[in-house]
Amino acid sequence: MIIGLGTDIIEIDRLEKSLDRSGESFLNHVYTQDELDVCPEAPVRRREFLAGRWAAKEACAKALGTGIGVNCSMQDVEILSGDNGRPVLTMLGNARQTADNLGVTACHLSISHERNYACATVILEGEKLLPQELRAENEALAAAIGKMLLSRGLHLGTAESCTGGLIAANITAIPGSSEWFDGGLVTYTNDWKHRLLGVRQETLENHGAVSEETVREMLQGLRDRQGLTAGLAVSGIAGPGGGTPLKPVGTVCCGAFCQDKITVVTCHFHGDRALVRLQSARRCLQLLQKLLEA
Repeated sequence: MIIGLGTDIIEIDRLEKSLDRSGESFLNHVYTQDELDVCPEAPVRRREFLAGRWAAKEACAKALGTGIGVNCSMQDVEILSGDNGRPVLTMLGNARQTADNLGVTACHLSISHERNYACATVILEGEKLLPQELRAENEALAAAIGKMLLSRGLHLGTAESCTGGLIAANITAIPGSSEWFDGGLVTYTNDWKHRLLGVRQETLENHGAVSEETVREMLQGLRDRQGLTAGLAVSGIAGPGGGTPLKPVGTVCCGAFCQDKITVVTCHFHGDRALVRLQSARRCLQLLQKLLEA
């Protein structure tokens, strides 16, 4: 099934103005080094190459539903040539993570040129995420994490907002999880985030409950107030209501810490309320797994 569709048109004159104005800094901002290494030297072909890939990066970000920004930078989308000479799009970094969250399994790219314009279309294909599959994946992740925590003598706790205890439920579905899981807090309101976890009022007022700053302080509360050596925290907008233009439904901040290592990311999930919650739980578990494997 089609997960996303994006199109974009770049005027070559606009490209030339950007090159005249910013030169190398523009090239290094928009293109990867591998793209620049294979860029043609002939002026006409060079302009078409650069404009076409610029359009393709914008089209990919639209197909992901994020636009170019924190969750999909220009550098996160790379277009090189395949064996047959056709452009092949690869998503890296945050764009790859967003695509994985959406269940993207294939990407189709078309680049064309018409007079002074470069046009690109990106179609993302994937399989529909099924709740039962996500639940099974989350429990498998939790089991793998539990083995690593147990072998190192570490203890885990959770602080959940939009997931409402779902992560803790995934964990406690594992037999023997009490050996490494101490418990979970459902801090659904700002008041409880402040009172139970020590999230500062100024953080909530300046950044909002759905922010990396708030989730980072939720993690610090688990570590400092509960004496844990590992933790997961999440705050987001599961929908169907509550979204804004800046933070639409599906915006979720996920975080994990393990001893002195901490990571917090902002995700944009798609689907109904149940799917957003399940994907949020999965992302939190993935973050902790990555810290443990580092």
